[in-house]
Formats: sequence, C-alpha cells, structure tokens
Amino acid sequence: MIAKSLATVIWLVLKGSESCEDQPAKGIFNEEVYPLENMCTIDIRLIPTQQEVEKTVLYIIEKQELSPECGIMAAAYIDRFLTSSNITLQPQNWRRILLTALLVADKVWEDLAVWNIDYVKSNLFDHITLEDINRLETEFLFCVNYSLVLRPSEYAKYFFELRAVCKGPQDSWRPLNKKSAHILEVKSKGAEEELKNMVLKQRSKSLAYEGVGGGETQTMSIEEFRRVRNEKSIDI
Repeated sequence: MIAKSLATVIWLVLKGSESCEDQPAKGIFNEEVYPLENMCTIDIRLIPTQQEVEKTVLYIIEKQELSPECGIMAAAYIDRFLTSSNITLQPQNWRRILLTALLVADKVWEDLAVWNIDYVKSNLFDHITLEDINRLETEFLFCVNYSLVLRPSEYAKYFFELRAVCKGPQDSWRPLNKKSAHILEVKSKGAEEELKNMVLKQRSKSLAYEGVGGGETQTMSIEEFRRVRNEKSIDI
C-alpha cells in the first residue's frame, strides 16, 4: 500500500509540472540521454499514467525487496531533492530520480549494508551500469547537500501524508515505534555526518594541491565513502 501511495504522490507531482515540460531535464537524471532500458516500456516524452507510475514503483520495490520504510524515506528524499536542486519532476527524469531516492533510502535504512552493484546484478533495468548508478547517487547526494537525516517528526509527516492518499484498507499501515524512529534518526544522522566529513577532507586536500579556488567541486557517494572507510580499516 505504501508503494501505491508513493506512486500516487509522484504522479500528482508530475501532473502539476505539466506547465514546465519545456524545461530541460538535468543531465544525469535525463532518461533521453541516459536510458534505463534498451527498449523503453513507457513514452518518456509524455506525462505517464498513474498506472505506469504505480507499476514502476512496485517493480523497483519488489525487485530489490525494499522495506515499507524505504518507500516513506524515498518520499522525503525526493521532496528534499526537488526543493534543494530546483529540478522539476518530468517525464524524462522521474524514474531515475525515484530509483536513486530508493537506493539512498535502502542504504540508510539497512545501515549501509547495500552496494550499488546489487542494483545492477538484479537486472533491474537492462541498460543501467555500475558507473551510471554511481553517478546518479553522487549527483543526488550533492543536490541535497548530503542532507540525509530523518527525524521522527519528519518521518511521521511523510508517513501520514502517504497514508492520506491511500485508497485501500489501512490496517497494514504501521508508524515507527519510538525505538525504531530513534534508530532511523541515528542511522541517517551518522551517514550524513560521515559523508560530509569525508567531502570536507577531500576538499581540503584539493585546495592544498590546487590553491584556493582551484580544482573541481568535491563530491562523494555513499558507495565511495564505504570503500574509503573499508580501506582505512584494512590499513589499521
């Protein structure tokens, strides 16, 4: 039910952005440039139907065996992404944004026990590569300024908003208890702080070599952070 509600919200946002259709979809999120499939199952030039959005959301969640909590977290992250990046949800980008938000939510909820390669090996979409999904994650995190913290009040806000659009029975809807809500806040806060610290360290090293104002903007994905952290553990 959470997946269907998430799909409904995404579809409503897409419908509301019809007046912005002539705005170009941003780079890595643009499916016209970076297709998910060799033979696209939907027309990315048109606003999808509610059924098409629902089918996509359910497919990703079921294929990757994501928990209901990931759907709620993804709703929060998509909202945060659209607000902070000034990117509009469009027919050309909504699937790639959705996929990335669910990936990030999955990693945070599962305490980073998820790798990008898992999303490639599952043959989720036949045209997506590891390099592609790495870039998606890196750009998404950069656009939200690595803001991953979800406080209990924020999670509850999106939980009840999604439940409000649910048309079916709501017996299966269960908000997080205090313990689980606290664990989510701790996990998301830890992931955010560690990522930001790593980016700052990278930036400092870059400035030391390039001089103030030199070099490219430093970014990092959860994937890269885990790799660096694991390497340091081995060195120790």
